[in-house]
Amino acid sequence: MSVTPAHTREEFYEQLEYLFHEYRLRKDLYQQVELEDLTLERLVFTPRTATQLLQDATTLLEAERYQTYNERLEALNEEINKLSAKDQALDQTLAERIATINQNFTVAVDKLRRDSVKNGVGLTDIVSIKIFNAEQERNAKIEELTNSVALEKSEIAEEIQRLNAKTANLPTVINNVNDKKIQAKILELKEADEKRATEVFKYNNSLEEKEQRSRNSNKTANANLQMTYLEMISTEYSKDELINSGYYNRIIEVVCAFYDSFYSNAILAYEAFSEDQKVMLYLDHFYTNVLELYRAKAGL
Repeated sequence: MSVTPAHTREEFYEQLEYLFHEYRLRKDLYQQVELEDLTLERLVFTPRTATQLLQDATTLLEAERYQTYNERLEALNEEINKLSAKDQALDQTLAERIATINQNFTVAVDKLRRDSVKNGVGLTDIVSIKIFNAEQERNAKIEELTNSVALEKSEIAEEIQRLNAKTANLPTVINNVNDKKIQAKILELKEADEKRATEVFKYNNSLEEKEQRSRNSNKTANANLQMTYLEMISTEYSKDELINSGYYNRIIEVVCAFYDSFYSNAILAYEAFSEDQKVMLYLDHFYTNVLELYRAKAGL
């Protein structure tokens, strides 16, 4: 492998230093280890907006509102149906009782007529008066009964009217009550969000503290690991390992390339080489071989 000669002595020493680190340090047997700082995932929580709180509160209470409305509506309709049935029953009872009164009147009149014929007196004024009185009594009973039923039916009608008004106003009543519940639910949800936000804030702060402790601990640990690593790689290869790796051949090539090109004649090169104490650190025992090589070139 051809070597490009260094143009300055500083560049020459840089080449030697590079080869020293490249061949002589045991960096290939070790891998530098560095502890990574602890990174913990933060919790993210965003409190709901006023619009979202309203939507959530409405949704949570919708089933209850619907159930309450249906239960109240069913109860009102049941009361109305009972009253309507009672009203119909009054009409039927009134008709039956009027029929009974008329039947009793007819029976009584027939008996008066039969008795008068049986007694041989015929339809006298007395009998006619009795029939008239019976008719008046019948009419009075029917009127009293009709008025009583009419009054009761009027009360029933008023109650049905009142219940119908409550039925018509039921959605408004339910919504007003539900609106108050929604406002209370919004406050409850808002407090829950605030509590959760505080918990998340404290939790994330605790993570920051843990990460800071990790950074502080790793800073010391990594410094110790770095020192251990440098101690490990500072152990050099043996002489035979360096020869087999080609280290000395590369060093000699660099040294010869520099001294052959940098000095104008062999004598100057020999003199400079013999005074170069740094080169001895890289050539080790091969220094003498190279020195003899330049001595021979100089003819000394």
